[in-house]
Amino acid sequence: TAPWVEAWVTGDRPTLLEPVTTAIILASIVMALSANFAVDLERKNGKTALKVHVDKKPTAKAILEKFFKIF
Repeated sequence: TAPWVEAWVTGDRPTLLEPVTTAIILASIVMALSANFAVDLERKNGKTALKVHVDKKPTAKAILEKFFKIF
């Protein structure tokens, strides 16, 4: 790694890694909870087939507008 990267990570000042990680995890949880999952398991002639369907509706335009007003 570059010396400036190592100095930035090991420095005494607080970093933004924790808030960024938390935001990514929370966004992933919200996305997973807003999706519909369907799992089908079929057995034919001694073989097993697993089918997973994920369906997620697009995010509403009003929510996207509120989000991007922050930036």
